[in-house]
Parts: sequence; C-alpha cells; structure tokens
Amino acid sequence: MNKVYKVVWNASIGAWVATSELAKSKTKTKSNVLNLSAAILAGAISFSPAAFAATNIEGGTGSGTSISGNRCAEGAASTSGNRDIAIGCGAQTQGSGNSNIANRQNPYNNSTGAFAGAMKQGGSVSVGTGSTVEQNFGTAIGSYATTKGIAAVAIGTAALSTGNTSLAIGRQSAATADYAQALGNVAAATGKGSLAIGHSATAEGYRAIAIGSPDIENAGSVAGQAGAEYQSKMATKATGKDSIAFGGGAVATQENSLAIGAFSESTGAKSVAIGTGAKAKKDNAVVIGDQAETTFDGGVAVGKGARSEAENSIALGKDSKATQATGNSFLTKQAAPTGVLSVGDVGAERRIQNVADGAVDSDAATVGQLKAARTHYVSVNDNGVQGGNYENDGAKGRNSIAVGVSASATGHDAVVVGSQAKGAGVGAVSVGNASETVGSGDVAIGRNASTKGAAGTATSYSNQSIAIGDQTKAVGDQSIAIGADVVARGNSSVAIGGDDVDKIAQDAELSKTYTEITGGVLKSGRYPTTETNHGSTAVGVQAVGTGAFASAFGMTSKATGDASSAFGVMSNASGKGAAAFGAVSQATGDGASAMGINSVASGTNSTAIGSGNKPGEGATATGNGAAAVGSGAKATGDSAAAIGKGAEASNENAAAVGGGAKATGKNSAAIGGGAIADQENAVAVGQGAQSMVVGGVALGARSRVEAENSVALGQDAIATEATGSSFLTNRDASMSNGVVSVGSAGKERRITNVEDGSVDSDAVTVRQLKNVDTRVNQNTQNINNLDQKIDATKTDLGNQITDTNNKLDDAKKDLGNQITDTNNKLNDTKDQLTTQITDTKTELNNTINNNKTELNTKIDNTKTELENKGLNFAGNAGKDVHRKLGDKLNIVGGADAATAEDKTSGENVITRTTEDGIKIELLKDAKFDSITTGDSILNNNGLTIKDGPSITKNGINAGNKVISNVADGKDGKDAVNVDQLTNVKDGLDGKITDTNNKLDDAKKDLGNQITDTNKNLDDAKKDLGNQITNTKDQLTNQITDTKTELNNTINNTINNTKTELENKGLNFAGNAGKDVHRKLGDKLNIVGGADAATAEDKTSGENVITR
Repeated sequence: MNKVYKVVWNASIGAWVATSELAKSKTKTKSNVLNLSAAILAGAISFSPAAFAATNIEGGTGSGTSISGNRCAEGAASTSGNRDIAIGCGAQTQGSGNSNIANRQNPYNNSTGAFAGAMKQGGSVSVGTGSTVEQNFGTAIGSYATTKGIAAVAIGTAALSTGNTSLAIGRQSAATADYAQALGNVAAATGKGSLAIGHSATAEGYRAIAIGSPDIENAGSVAGQAGAEYQSKMATKATGKDSIAFGGGAVATQENSLAIGAFSESTGAKSVAIGTGAKAKKDNAVVIGDQAETTFDGGVAVGKGARSEAENSIALGKDSKATQATGNSFLTKQAAPTGVLSVGDVGAERRIQNVADGAVDSDAATVGQLKAARTHYVSVNDNGVQGGNYENDGAKGRNSIAVGVSASATGHDAVVVGSQAKGAGVGAVSVGNASETVGSGDVAIGRNASTKGAAGTATSYSNQSIAIGDQTKAVGDQSIAIGADVVARGNSSVAIGGDDVDKIAQDAELSKTYTEITGGVLKSGRYPTTETNHGSTAVGVQAVGTGAFASAFGMTSKATGDASSAFGVMSNASGKGAAAFGAVSQATGDGASAMGINSVASGTNSTAIGSGNKPGEGATATGNGAAAVGSGAKATGDSAAAIGKGAEASNENAAAVGGGAKATGKNSAAIGGGAIADQENAVAVGQGAQSMVVGGVALGARSRVEAENSVALGQDAIATEATGSSFLTNRDASMSNGVVSVGSAGKERRITNVEDGSVDSDAVTVRQLKNVDTRVNQNTQNINNLDQKIDATKTDLGNQITDTNNKLDDAKKDLGNQITDTNNKLNDTKDQLTTQITDTKTELNNTINNNKTELNTKIDNTKTELENKGLNFAGNAGKDVHRKLGDKLNIVGGADAATAEDKTSGENVITRTTEDGIKIELLKDAKFDSITTGDSILNNNGLTIKDGPSITKNGINAGNKVISNVADGKDGKDAVNVDQLTNVKDGLDGKITDTNNKLDDAKKDLGNQITDTNKNLDDAKKDLGNQITNTKDQLTNQITDTKTELNNTINNTINNTKTELENKGLNFAGNAGKDVHRKLGDKLNIVGGADAATAEDKTSGENVITR
C-alpha cells in the first residue's frame, strides 16, 4: 500500500480491507499484527523474484522464495526455480525451472526500462495455502489455487487453470482449455479461446462467450456461504462454436447462435434470441422480447411473449402469435400463403397505426382507404408528375401489393413498396427505390436492392433470396446479402458487410493499429467488394467469399478457394479446403490450415499455427503435408514438422520440436530447445543436442555427434571419429561403422547391467574379465604344475645319471684291481686288446649316438602323434570332423558373414552341455514389434539404427563401432574398457614370459647336465683305454644294462607326459548344463534338436551366424 492507505481487518464482514491511514483501529493489537503481516506480504510480492532467490521463511523450502508457517498440516511452501515465489502452507511451484520470457511487443503492453530486452527470465508465483503451479510462468493466488498450463493464471480459492495462457478468477473457477478465460465463482471456460464471466457461467464451445449468473438465491450453500455451490440449472452456457450467451441463465448451444437476456435460449444454428426467456429453437430464427419464441426455421418473433409457430412467419408485438394460415382469402378466394405476419393473438388483436394505404390487392389497406373508396398514391409524392400505378393498378399478381410511383407487383402475393420497385416472384417483397425481386419468396429492401442476375448475363431467377441495403444484390438461390454494395452471387450464399471504411480510416490510432498488424494502409473511398459464391459466406467490409462453400469473416478477409475458410482482418484462404484463422493469416495451399496472426500455410495439406507481430514472423508451413506450430516456426520440407518458437524443419520428413530446434537433413529429427540435426537421418534429442553427420544420433542435453552413423548417449556426451587400430585385434578405424559414446573426455560414464557378451563383437563385462583372469590363473597354475613335473623329471634324470656315474666309478675301481692281476695277460695280448678296445670304443660311440638320435626321434614322434590325435567333432548329421592340434575348426551358419551385427542376434539361441557334447537350441517364441523412422527402428525393446549401433533392453550392440569414453567397469555386469584389457594382457604376458624363462632355464640346466655326462663318459672312455682287460663282456653287459635303464626311464617320462596331455584335453561350456570334457582324440558332438535324418533341403543355416 502507499502512504495514504493501509490494510486492516474488518471484523463485521470478516475480511481484510483497505482504509485510510487517518482511520483509527477498533482493535489496536490486531491492527499492529496486521500491519506487520501486510508489510511482509507486500515486500514478498513487490520485489522481484531474483531479489529473494533461495529465500525460505518460516518453514519454506526450495531454491526460490518460499514463505509459510512452521506448523502447516498441508506441508511447507516449496519452489522449484530460483525465480519462483510460493507463499502459504502447501504452496508449490513445480515447473522445470526458470525460463526465458519472450517480449511479444504488445503495442499496449511493451517492455520498457531495465526489462526492455527481447528475452528475460522469470519464474512462477504461488500464493495461498495448498496453491500449486505445475508449469513455468504460472500464477496461482488463493487457497488451493492450481495452474497446470504454461503461463496460466488462477486467482481465487481452489481456482483451476489447466490450459496454456488460460485465466481463471474466482472461487473454484476453471479455465481448462488453451487461451480460455473464466471469471466468477465456479465459472468454467472449457473451449479453446472461450470466455466465461459470472457465477457458474460455462463456455464450452470454441471461442464461445458466456456472460451471466444463474439463480444464485436458490443455489446451494457451501461452508455456510449461500449461493456458493455450482448451479448447473439455469446457468449461463455457450456450448456452440462462436456462440454467445449474455445474461443470467442464457443458453447458446449451436454454432454462431446468440442469446442475450436472462434465461434466453438460442438452440438453433445461427439463431438469435434477445430478451428475458426468449427462445430461438430453430435454425436462422430471430426472437426478440421477453419469453418470445419461434418453432420453425427462419421464424421471427418480436415482442414480449411473441410466438412464431408457422413457416416463414413473423410475430410482431407483445404476446403476438403467428400460426399457419388456413382457408381461402376473403373476397379474392386466394389459397392460404406459406407465411404470415401477426401483430397480436386471438382476443388480443392490435391496431396497426401509421400504415400507408395499400396499392395492390395484397397491400394492407388503411381506414382512410376504406373511408375513401379510392385514393391515389397512398401519400406518395410524385412531385407533380404522374407515373405508373397512379390508378392503383401496379399490383398485377393475385393477392399482390404495389405501393409507390411505377411500383409493380406481378408475382402472386408479392409486396412492392417504393418508386420504380418491382416484385415478380411469388410472395416476393421489394421495398425501396428501384428495388427488385424476381424469385419466389425473394426479399429486396433498400435503394436498388435486387435479387436479379447481373446485367448483360443470362437471366437468373433466385428463390427465397434476401437483399437488404443500398445497391445490395442477392443473386443466388437462398442467398442473403446485407449491407451497402454487398453481393451474394452463389446459391445458398451469405454476404454481410459494407462498401467503405471511411470512418475508421479517419481515425489515426485505428489506422496505425491496422498498419502494425497487417502491414497495409486503410483508405477512404467506396470499395463494393463484399461478395460470395455458391454456398459461401462473407461477413465484413470488403470481405470476399468467391470459392464455392467458402466462408470469409472479417474486414478485407478473402476465402477464394472452394470450401475454404478465412477468419480475421486481411485473412486469406485461397486453397481448396484451406482455412485461415487470424489477422493476415494466409492459407494458400489446398487443404492448408493457418492459425494465428501472420501465419502462412502454402503447402498442400500443410498446417501453420502460431502468431507473429509482423508479416513473416508467424508460423510458416510451405512444404506439402508440413506442419509448423509456434511463433516463427518454419516447416519448409515436404511432410516436415516444426513445433516450438523459432523451430525449423527444412527438409523432407524432417522434424524439429522445441524452441529454436533445427532439423535440416532429410528424415532428420531435432527434439529439444536449440537441438540441431542437419544431415540425412540425423537425430538430436535434448536441449542443445547436435547431430551434425549422416545417421548420427545424439541423445541428451548438449550431446554432440561428429562421426557418421555414430551415437552420443547422455548429457554432454560427444561421439567423434574413431582413430587408430583396435586393441588386440588391430582392426583399423576405417573398418568401424561409427562409434557409440556415453560421455566425453573427463565425463566418462560407467555402463551397468550389461549382459555377458557372446560373439566377438559383443561388449564384455567385468564378470567375464574376472572369469578370464581366473582361467589365466588356472592356466598359470597348470604351467607351474608342469614346471614342477619338468623339475621332478630333471631331478630324476640327474639322479639316474649320478647313479650311472657311481656305477661307472665302481666299475673303474673293480677294473683297477683286476688290471694288477692281469698285467701279464695284457702284455701278452696287447695287440689283440688294442684291436678289441678300438672296436669297443667305436661300438660305444655308436651306441651313445644311436641312443641320442633315438631319443630325439621318440620325442618328435610323440609330438607328431599328439598333434595328429587332436579332436573329433560331430553334429546331428554329416560325417565326423577331425582337427589336429593347431588346426582351425569353422563353426558357421548360413547367413552372410558380412551381415552387420545389428542385423543379427544370438538371443534366441542357447547351447546346452550333455554327456554326448554340446546341444544347440533355438527359442520357439520370437517377437519383433517395431516402428521405423528413416533408418532408425524404435520398438519396445529399444533403439536400432541401420548400419549403426543398437540400444535395447538386452544390452548395447555397438554395431562395429568404437564405444568411447567408457569408465572402468567395477561390478560383475559392468562393461570393461581397453585399459582394463591391456592390464589383463600385460599380466598374462608377464606370466607367460616367466613360464618361458623357467622352461629355458630348465632346458639349459638339462643341457649342462647332459654335457657333464658326456664329459664324464669321455673321461671314463680314456681311463678304459688304459685299463681295459679281458672283462670286455662284463663291461659290455653293464653298458647295455645302463642303456636299457636309461631308455626305459626316458620312455616312461615321455609316455607319462603324453598320457597327461592326452587326458587334459579340452573343456566345453554352453549357456546351460555342466561343462563337458573331451580327451585328445575323443569326439565332441555339437548337435541341434532336429531329427538328424532331415533332408538338407528341409534345413537352412541362414538364420544362424557364428563370429
């Protein structure tokens, strides 16, 4: 409040009121508390939301301004945006946050000063216990007031505003449609653009208007408040399109119906009911007066209680009743006419005063005419020059009336009034100088008003046409023309308007407004252009409806296409079936629809919805089948869709949804504020998302795709071109058909809940890496066990060699003793022994060499035997397949091996281990329900992109693309990255290197021992050369025994190693079942569930592929 007024509590009425600062408070203490509360409330409301960002008072929560008590049963006040305001227990703002406010540059409400910029940010306002704002820019004031639409306003206890930019003011008022306005206790505006004002007023029709209140005194009470309950009976209602109900309990139910007055009813199409209780129940009926009513189409009842109960009849005056005429006419015996004009009722007849004397037989006669059997002209001034009908003979038709100089009524029951007026049709009415009617039931009222065809053309005779106004013409059958210089040319056409805009053109302010809206200039002068064609309607100065069945409403509006509709000043609908709604709206394509100021729909079957302050700034749809929704939205490609302020869809089948979104590529889609998809089949979803390459998919705010056929998944994710070679497989980046990125450098994401990979191109999980690590450890343990066995063998061989050396030493000592005894014998047989020693030496060398060669041969033969033994494989049918160790076994399906991975799936195949081998099974049930958009398939399983990655419920198929920015996996179902694989490889390489080093050391050690053994043998051989005796046979036997023992030891070791390797064989595992073991040389059966005897032409592997 200002310095002069303050807010105080009025105890007598139980409400807060504004009063002068000079007034005294009756209850001083209460006044002081009020001033403090009012100051707090005024401060909270007066200052900008930004000044109170994140300010919570007395229990409020949220990032905006929240004010509530500490003991609220409804909960504390809460805000979602830092510019939001919530005041009161349970008050809430639930919008997604602060948003920009567009400056619409309303000439009557333009932004100025510090807020003159084109875009400013604002929040929502919620004031009152339990008040709720669910969308941005909403305003809810009052206990439990609720807004659900964008920029919606709800003021009053439990007021509800759910439509965008809708307005609800009053307790439990409801504005549930876009742009709807409901003002009053329990008022309801449910039609788009509708207006309801008053207690229980209801506006349900499109642009319907309901103003008034029901019988409040008899309405039920709510919480002790009389008349507060919604009163469905006798409530003001406007349910028809463009219908108007004005007055308490007024009802207008049909299109273009008008009801004005308490409890008036207009239930016929285009009917008019004016007056308390007036009822226009038939189409085109006109009822004016308290309780007046019509019961036939086109009936007219004027006056309190007047009733028109006959076809084509008029009841004029209080309680007048027009009933069907019966019997022949008095004197002339004319048959009863099709309509009557009644000015009273039986027993309540009226005197018609000031009636001119009748001229033709069907004219009304006056008392003066009765007094004077014959009069001239019936008070018609001929300026002293006698003309036709001077002798009252202008009424040629039976029961016709002709009044006026040269007036002529040649049609039966015709009525002609006016100089040079003519009435040739049956029942026709011509009133006015030179007015003329030619068809049955025609009416022409006004100077030169006519229902005759244009001069110079074939004669056209209409029926029941009406022309009212100066120079106005109703040419078509059942046509209506009202206004100066108006033309209704077509059958069943309606033209209502005028021929100039002189007065408003002279008004500078109005002319300025017209120019700002339309870009045109109002000019004074006569422009008789309001005209219509067959079945068309034109309403407004210079309105034109020349298309068949067209409708033009508004000054200078044009509906030139057949069945077209134009509503609004300078609106234009030139396409067949086109519709233009709004000032300067243009619907020029066949089937096009333009809604909003300066909207344009030029493509066939295109739709443009959205206003712009200047030409070219409204929604524009130029492509065939295109749709543009939002201010400045543009859909220029065929079948394109642009939804949102400034959204652009400029290519075939492109879709842009969101403020500033742009979809410029063929079949592209940009969804989200500022999203961009500028290449063919590109998809960008999220605020600021960008898909700049062919087939790219960007999902998430500010996500970006820079590599073709790639996917960026998540906020700020970036998918760039793959480079370098892949880890381990060394596949070049050029072989990758794009990448899938779930983050960016420094913003990596962990991929969780990943199923274990099956084929080579599947992603692996941490669980699989752990399993690999376990198996590597097992293999390392096996290698260590083999090392131990080799060490044991080496030790055994060393022991055996030591034993052999010991035996050789023993033999040498024994020989030394014998040498002493046999020196003499040796001397005698020196020559013989020399020869024998030489032979023995040769034999011994041969034996050692033969043993060495034989040992190598046995090792090579054992190696060859183990390699050849390999494994055997068997299937349901066909011969068993044998593969040596190291050979490749091809396990392939019938599908093309070049088939992209996103075209194949193993989810329907399962392998089970049995006693006989591995059994391959195919699931019986397979479902493929999908929706295809361009090259993308979206179904209940996820997203699949042709030649690209797939994201489904079963996992992520990268489609031969690099998955970049993957965080290190941790849990068993997390994906792993190359760094983790590198660590595993490095560890495995280290263990293999250690094993190789141990084998090399063992080999060197064994070689050294063999060398030492050979050296010892050479030393023994030299000693034997000096000491050999006749014990050659004994020595030969010992050497033979040693050879045999050595061979047996080596053979046993080789055989044991061979047997161990054969028994180790291979283990096989499937999706289910126990692991299966096969020794080297054993057969493994890999079979399916089908009968093995099935002919090959009955089977196919085209649905199975192995990688």
